[in-house]
Amino acid sequence: MDEFPKNCHAFHPKDPPYGTLNYDIGALNKYQKIRLNLRRTTERNENELYLKLHPEIKGLISVLLRYVLLHRQPSTDPRETIGEFFDRPRREIVVDLLEYFLHGEEAFESENVLLRI
Repeated sequence: MDEFPKNCHAFHPKDPPYGTLNYDIGALNKYQKIRLNLRRTTERNENELYLKLHPEIKGLISVLLRYVLLHRQPSTDPRETIGEFFDRPRREIVVDLLEYFLHGEEAFESENVLLRI
């Protein structure tokens, strides 16, 4: 069976959002809820715009996920594999990013389809 870290448990839909230990939506009045939802929407839109303006971030995430899927053993913690990825020499990471940008997203996506099978 999969084991969870000591301070982690399986996801449950009624759990409060991550980072909000004392989350109580009932504590907000109607106006505050509207403002909170508006702020969330604005923040999400700003994040999407930022990611569109910085394709290198999408590239780095794609390269990182590909590395994790190809190199992670079932018994290892994904955080260890991510640490190994960033412990590599910088030039190796740059080469992976350049391959991603030169060959295009389609090449990576076709390889990722093979990983799912």
